[in-house]
Amino acid sequence: YDYQLYVMNVKDKEVKPLTKYFNPNVSDMEWSSADGKIYFMAENKDSVSLYRMEPASWEIHQMQVPEELVKSFTLANESTTMVYCGQGTKNSDRIYSVDLKNDSHCLVEDLSHELLDGIKLGDCKSWNFVNSRGDTIYGRYYLPADFDANKQYPMVVDYYGGCSPTSRTFESCYPQHVYASLGYVVYVVNPSGATGFGQEWASRHVNTAGGLLAADGTVPSGSPARDIIEGVKRLCAENQFIDASKIGCMGASYGGFMTQFLQTVTDIFACAVSHAGISNHTSYWGEGYWGY
Repeated sequence: YDYQLYVMNVKDKEVKPLTKYFNPNVSDMEWSSADGKIYFMAENKDSVSLYRMEPASWEIHQMQVPEELVKSFTLANESTTMVYCGQGTKNSDRIYSVDLKNDSHCLVEDLSHELLDGIKLGDCKSWNFVNSRGDTIYGRYYLPADFDANKQYPMVVDYYGGCSPTSRTFESCYPQHVYASLGYVVYVVNPSGATGFGQEWASRHVNTAGGLLAADGTVPSGSPARDIIEGVKRLCAENQFIDASKIGCMGASYGGFMTQFLQTVTDIFACAVSHAGISNHTSYWGEGYWGY
């Protein structure tokens, strides 16, 4: 799932890789007919950012935008104007126009203004940690709107579906703020194997099945399962408002399989939800692009 950007000279068919040493995971791109520059979106860890590329040097520069997650963008055909839509962990879609000559942004419409009118949201706090392998694992946690640090709360742990990071989006099929409003702390963790962190990081899924056990029966460091377990234990140790006896975990697709695998290697979860998780890789043979 780690997508790269290439350019091909149509005369001699020579292909040049433009993002070989660029860690974010490329998605939509457009080559502007107005200013001759290339604009693209890319998963940037747990955000989605906008980038500008200069064809003269193929240098990439991140554009500074007010939203954590850009969902889509489009360029005008005959002027240096861009329009994009984005959201964050505490706001719904906002639409902006950008004058690409001076990078000035203008808010066109804020859907949050109407959708979230009168709704009280709890805090969303970034929380990263360094795992036993020395990697920084990115994550965040959500608190109930009426949070009281002197109380203890059950916790929901949410991780990726497929091999994509659980991005800093507001609206999704796993609505973290809704869970928090029901009295849960919600921990979102992006373990090894997710795109948006570079090719080596994304390839850690290959031939691991979540983290094949070592000879002594333990989960090796740097595996997705180990990252989740370490993150949960560290977060609980640092925050006494989490009830470590009442933690649930959930994920979809590869995250669903990860949910099942975790139950065989740790007892820290009181309950688990596997959404579209593969329970038998043998019977799944030939049903997806999983390789050998």
